[in-house]
Formats: sequence, C-alpha cells, structure tokens
Amino acid sequence: MRITKNLTEGNLYGNLLAYAIPLLLSSMLTQMYSTVDGIIAGKCIGEFALGAISSTASFETLFNSLCNGFCAGFGIYLAHLFGAGEFGSIKRDIRVMAVLVVGISLGVSLLAILLRDPIIDYLKVDPLLRRDAEIYFVIYTAGYAVMYGNMLLVVCLHTLGITSFSLYVSLFSAALNAVGNLVTVLAFGMGVAGLALSTLLSALAATGVYLFILRRAFREMPSTEAEKGLDFSGVRRSLRYSLPAALQQLTFHGVAFLISPAINSLGAAASTGYNVSNRLYNIG
Repeated sequence: MRITKNLTEGNLYGNLLAYAIPLLLSSMLTQMYSTVDGIIAGKCIGEFALGAISSTASFETLFNSLCNGFCAGFGIYLAHLFGAGEFGSIKRDIRVMAVLVVGISLGVSLLAILLRDPIIDYLKVDPLLRRDAEIYFVIYTAGYAVMYGNMLLVVCLHTLGITSFSLYVSLFSAALNAVGNLVTVLAFGMGVAGLALSTLLSALAATGVYLFILRRAFREMPSTEAEKGLDFSGVRRSLRYSLPAALQQLTFHGVAFLISPAINSLGAAASTGYNVSNRLYNIG
C-alpha cells in the first residue's frame, strides 16, 4: 500500500477531506498535550510552576514561528517538485534542508543558553519563577535541533500527501509525553526539569518514526537517484516561498515577545494567568 499521495489525482474534494481531517486532529492533539503539561505543572508541582514554564515561552515562540514559516514555505517548493515528478531533487533538497535546519538550530541553542541571563532579564521574569524558568529554558532550548528537525519532517511528509501517519505519531507522542511527565514529576520528583525532558524525549521518539516513514516514502518514488553532496541550489530556489512565510510568522508572533516583559513585570500570578489563556487560545 502506497503512503504518498498526489492530491491532484482522483476526486479533489475527497482528497482534500482525507488530507485535512488527520491534519486538524494532529494539530489539536499537539495543543492538547501542551495543555496536559500545564495541568501537571499546576497540579503536581505547584501553582508557580505553570508560570515558570511559560514566562520564557515568548522567546521559544519567536524561533518556533520563524522555523514554522520557513518550513511551510519550503513545503510549497517541494510540492512543485512532487507535481513535476522531480523525485531525485526532492530527496536531495530534503536532506540538504535537514542539515541546514539542524545546524542553525544547534547554533541558536548554544547562543540562547549562553545568553540566558540577559534574555530572562529582558523578559522581566518574576524572582519567584526565575530558578525554575531558567532550568526549563536551558533544557528545552538545548533540544531545538530535535524540535525543529521534527517540524521539517512533518512538513515534508504533508507535502507528499502523508497526513494519516502524522496523526498516529501525534497520538503516540502525546501518550509518551503524558506518561513521561507523570514518571519524571511524580516518580522522580524532577519538577519542571522533568516536564522539559519528557517533552524532548517524546519529540525525539516521534522524529525517529517520521524518519522511518520518510525513508519508506523515498523508496516509493521512482528510482531517480538523489544527487550526492550538499547542493544548496534547491534550498536557494525555495527562499522565494520560505522567506516571506517566515517573516509573516515572525511578525505575527513576535508581538508576544515584545509584550511579555510588561506581562511578567506584573508578577508571577500574571505570568501564570497569561499562560493559561494562551493555551486555551491555541486549542481554538
């Protein structure tokens, strides 16, 4: 059974429906297990733990939105290649983009960890939250390569018409994350460090599954060999789509980074309340 699907073949509306429903459910699951993180933080660690894991969230959202837009634009470029049957270019450009995303992510992680004190100072994190906020920030930021590599893989699979598998992996990842939270927080008493660690481990497990699915998708494509080496020409051509999408996302979500200091300066309760409202908004 083939897992890749050209949406222009067959019934258009049926294809779109079959493509969109798993995508919608997968997105909701992602937001739901983020909410579970918040529930466990508030119920099992303490009322200020929820504020601690969210007080630096605007910084994470800044780069998350930038990468999300960039990957979405790259997906448009891949869709053109897929429609044109340029399968060798698809394989080559996905591999090159993966190297680029992971490399940039590692650089951003290193800089963010080294500059964590100025970043936390800028965000005006309440002293009651600072210690836990810094622990969560360092662990989560260290895993950017996993998180953003995961994001790229998901976009690539969606471009090849594969969304149902993404839903199954989201279910697996959500269950793994919830269990991991309970084990690290309740069994090992790791606090917010446990929340960050279980999030990264569940993302790492999902990445392994996505790589397996992508490899299977590569095998389904006609036996056009991918070009060897790191040829960035395809990535450069994709910039006409990825850069505008990245800048649009950055502009939209960058506002949160600008207003976070004002919210955090109101105190730990304000940071916590703002986090709760944001999680509900994201589910919607």
